[in-house]
Amino acid sequence: MRSFNYLVAENLQASLAQYAEGGAVLKAGGLDLVGRMKERLEAPETVLSIGSLKELAYIREDRARVMRIGCLTTLADMGRSELLKKRATALHQAAAETATPQVRFEDEAREKAVALTVCAATPGASSRMRLTVLGV
Repeated sequence: MRSFNYLVAENLQASLAQYAEGGAVLKAGGLDLVGRMKERLEAPETVLSIGSLKELAYIREDRARVMRIGCLTTLADMGRSELLKKRATALHQAAAETATPQVRFEDEAREKAVALTVCAATPGASSRMRLTVLGV
């Protein structure tokens, strides 16, 4: 693995500015990224850790009644969401049943961020199939 700069996001605005400069790869949990870097499939100049940006973890409904789920929202968050349970029952159920209870609920450090899991091309992205079947 070649050397790289590692930045931890202080706030959303600063992170957007750092990312806009180019050359940075975003990391939430980072397990997939580290694997790709070890295999030399990816060699970013900078890794920008956004896992601390709590404002990216949300489930809400906007004024037009469109559901919005932030990119750092976890499967555990979705499985506990009363709003999803009421408005998107199948999505709520899929999130609540994906992975094991230990991964979903008990170990905060290992909860999967939904948007990043859905987009990742890894075998561990078990929620992708359920979300695809639901048409999400």
